[in-house]
Amino acid sequence: MRFSSPLSTILLAAVLLVLAGLPAEATRGVTPGYDREFSQFLQSQGAQIQPAVVVVEARFTRTIHENGQPREIVTEGDFATGFIYNDEGIVVTEYTVVMHAPSTYFAQTSGMPERQANYILVRLSDGRTYDAELVGTDAATSLAVLRIKNIAPSDSVPVPVGDSSDVVVGEPIMFLGYNWISRSRISYDFGVVSALRPKFPTIEESTNQYFQINVPQNYGNEGGVVVNSKGKVIALMTDIAPYPDATEIHFALPIGVAVEVVDAILGVGEMHRPWFGFRLLEINPQIERAYSIIKDMNGDGLVTDADRDLFQAETGIDLRKAIFVIYVDEDSPANDAELREGDIVMEFNGVAVQTMDELMNQIEKYRIGDRVTLEWMRREYAVWDPYIAEITIEYSGQRDEEAKPPTEETEQPAE
Repeated sequence: MRFSSPLSTILLAAVLLVLAGLPAEATRGVTPGYDREFSQFLQSQGAQIQPAVVVVEARFTRTIHENGQPREIVTEGDFATGFIYNDEGIVVTEYTVVMHAPSTYFAQTSGMPERQANYILVRLSDGRTYDAELVGTDAATSLAVLRIKNIAPSDSVPVPVGDSSDVVVGEPIMFLGYNWISRSRISYDFGVVSALRPKFPTIEESTNQYFQINVPQNYGNEGGVVVNSKGKVIALMTDIAPYPDATEIHFALPIGVAVEVVDAILGVGEMHRPWFGFRLLEINPQIERAYSIIKDMNGDGLVTDADRDLFQAETGIDLRKAIFVIYVDEDSPANDAELREGDIVMEFNGVAVQTMDELMNQIEKYRIGDRVTLEWMRREYAVWDPYIAEITIEYSGQRDEEAKPPTEETEQPAE
């Protein structure tokens, strides 16, 4: 580099002398020290949780016959992370590691049930292995509950559970889990909560608010734990984003939801969820056309927002934000309330709902057996009229259970 004047040379020399006289910490600022402190903090938090994070391996077998003799062979295997739930050897992991769909197209399309793993192995962080058995599953949240056989309570150390109700977008997190490459070594990854409720299951499937977590993806991460800055588990990984370009996106189930599901499985064998017996969709132009909800009202030949404004002025319904009833089961609470296909839901228990997100948020506040009001609009003879009815929240399969005849107990002869 050349300088055109002696003054430039003098200024450069002065700057270099000032920098040379500063201590190393001043030239680098406080970042390295902060990084070391923060790194040590995260390592200490991870070290406390690591004993409760385990490897889950599953094997699927079938029996063949050779020379007239039966022989069992392993047809498939799977691998995931899990965590210890309590001191009784209960482990929570990902559903698909222990339950596989039928392997052939014919089996999948003929309604054959999923296959359960024949052998389940749990490996602790110190390398010890135990056989485990399947206690129950919940496909809606992609959870499986296992029980480790013959483990001492002192070795069954549960994870510290945090509060997942106040998680916010942008919150930093640490992820602990195993992966296919380093099976026996736990990995620490760092990321951030990038979105809330990034995917929507149907109301009958789940009413759970998932977190979108941005951390590096690895096969086997499913079932791993998401830890907040307080060293508490706030979620567990359940799904990897099914997009080739989404290399750092996971879906994580809040630990509060997981605890509710696991406790239900341990208590009654399954998780009961609110069931109404309807299918809902947010209204879009395709639904508008298919059901002839709106027509060209200003004469320009197209259905535009101007037409929707006129429709809203006449009916009170904003088609840009509205929930449409696409289907109603015959024997269901929704049918008992006389809800019909083509209706537009307006309020749930007195609260206006215009999107599925708003409706799900309201449904999550109630439990099985609660009575709520539902308000909707129905078109009859080109006029939209309001309706309201009370609905008792039931769970899927409740009516089938109630319809079963009671089991007759054998009377004992009096002595």
